[in-house]
Amino acid sequence: LPEAEVRAYLASSSRPKLTPETVTDIDDLVEELKRVARVGFAVDREEGLRGVCCVGAAYFDERGFPVGSYGVSLPKARFDETYELTIEAVSKAANMASAILGYSGPLPAPSPLLDTPDAAGRMNGRSR
Repeated sequence: LPEAEVRAYLASSSRPKLTPETVTDIDDLVEELKRVARVGFAVDREEGLRGVCCVGAAYFDERGFPVGSYGVSLPKARFDETYELTIEAVSKAANMASAILGYSGPLPAPSPLLDTPDAAGRMNGRSR
């Protein structure tokens, strides 16, 4: 979704603080979603449940549309020990699923969330 739609959705939704790590501020959430769109995976460090960390990565159909995701949840102690390996495994699984579904574009797939107008008002071309 474009940033304006993401912000509208977040503004209309409840964002309870489940743990001290839960991100509830709309600006912070949008920045995190942009980071996820740039790198291709999301990380949850005890945001939903204390002591549990997660990594997730979307997979895409032939049009580059996200149709699902792979995710892994593990105890924080093991997550810290296997951070890079966990990200690599989840990302690889999502990339393989994307290929099976016919997606052959760049990874991570372009996102309308990353579209920003340049000085002349043209979009930067990062979306589909």
